Amino acid sequence: MAVNKVVYNSPDGQTTLIDLTEDTVTSDNLLNGVTAHDKTGTVITGTVEVHKYYTGSTEPDSSLGEDGDLYLMT
Repeated sequence: MAVNKVVYNSPDGQTTLIDLTEDTVTSDNLLNGVTAHDKTGTVITGTVEVHKYYTGSTEPDSSLGEDGDLYLMT
């Protein structure tokens, strides 16, 4: 069961210890493979892929970058 808010009831009143209800993190704005809790308290895993781009005036070396990266010849 997901928990998104924890309130402590003391003799002096209530104190909110954790409140995720206003959080805006979602799997589509969290880096790929990173885990967090969304505003409902459910564990989510990020899906955002980060790609790099490189520039140069010659053919790129085959060891440069990873799949999905861009090379822009100038």
